Amino acid sequence: MSGEFRGAGTGPKTVLRGMMLLALGRREGIECFRATPDAFLAALAPGIALNLVSLVISLMQPGRGVALTRVALSFCALLGPPVVSHIMARFWKREVQWLRYATAAAWCEWVTVLVTVIALLVAALIMPSLAHQPAFGKALMVTTELYGVWLGWFVARVGLGIGAGKALLLYALTVLFVVGCYALASVVPPHHAYIMDLFKPVMFGKS
Repeated sequence: MSGEFRGAGTGPKTVLRGMMLLALGRREGIECFRATPDAFLAALAPGIALNLVSLVISLMQPGRGVALTRVALSFCALLGPPVVSHIMARFWKREVQWLRYATAAAWCEWVTVLVTVIALLVAALIMPSLAHQPAFGKALMVTTELYGVWLGWFVARVGLGIGAGKALLLYALTVLFVVGCYALASVVPPHHAYIMDLFKPVMFGKS
């Protein structure tokens, strides 16, 4: 069934189609992503652009040390997972499939953001009183985080052609890498609790 997508277009519509299919658990969505360095760099480009904007803003603010470290950690969270997944792909002899997987995984990182925004807009239109409740914000963020875990696992499984256990291990290793970076930054001067930044989405709306 995946063959029908081979040779499809390579523009934004094809990428969005692939994101939608993977988000719905359709494994043929992986075929919408090209396995080329240019496609991979294009997938990283939005995250890199946002981090560069944050870098410029940080340089213009007082107390820029903490802000600059946050930007550096954000770069680690963006670029670390592809490095970890490449190491594991080589170990599992799946290096041929890695570039397509890494491209799809980078684009699918935005799916949870889109899901959150859409859910907030729908709630604001249908039940505006509920949308402003802290409990709703917490429940929404926890739900989207759990969905993000499933999506990351699913993309790894179909993208690299590995089993469920290996896909879960890969996802866990990428998360541990990011958490480790934040934890390390938290214990060195100026001892700012950077690791708490990772839990802010879950604590959304906490009073």
